[in-house]
Amino acid sequence: MSKPLPLLLNAFSISMVQLPSTVRFEEVSLEEVKQIISEGFISAIGHQGTAQTLSELLGVQVPVNRAQVSLTKGQVAIVFQLMLRLAEGQILSSEEVKQLLAQGKAKFVKVTVLE
Repeated sequence: MSKPLPLLLNAFSISMVQLPSTVRFEEVSLEEVKQIISEGFISAIGHQGTAQTLSELLGVQVPVNRAQVSLTKGQVAIVFQLMLRLAEGQILSSEEVKQLLAQGKAKFVKVTVLE
């Protein structure tokens, strides 16, 4: 059986896994993300601006896809997560997102469903 493609997300929710589950979270670098998605990925990025910024950062086309996500055992997701709360209605430019990433205020987190 082939391994499922990693998912690319801009958020993670407990509703994405069946309970009880064991999930591992680990911060990964931009270069590690590029390696993880090098053989393909499924986008679940729901906003055009985020998809455009990730396309620029990762050097691949990241389509907008407002999909409902359900992760299964052994599946990997890469979450691009802002580590701060934006003001209501605030929209960041690609340059602002890149600055946050450089400052450690945005991160890539690898999520693996272990069981």
